[in-house]
Amino acid sequence: MSDDELFCLDLLDKVGADNISDEELQQALESAKANESVYNKQVASLRVYYKNLEEQRVQQAEIEKQQESEQQFNAFADNIVNSIRNFNSL
Repeated sequence: MSDDELFCLDLLDKVGADNISDEELQQALESAKANESVYNKQVASLRVYYKNLEEQRVQQAEIEKQQESEQQFNAFADNIVNSIRNFNSL
């Protein structure tokens, strides 16, 4: 994703796509790029921010998957224990 695309998508996310016109978005981009050094720092910061969000999302998905596996294992183990108890009570 290009720096310009990232900047614009972030701005759309912040203000809402319904609240800003294409012209305003273009003006905001041009205004931000007027100071190239600051623009580059903003974009670098956005890349770090969204990378961290993605890593958190992946980590949360892994935790949920692990919890689901543990629940399935515990249900299976409980089923085995109950089967043994029922067999022993015969």
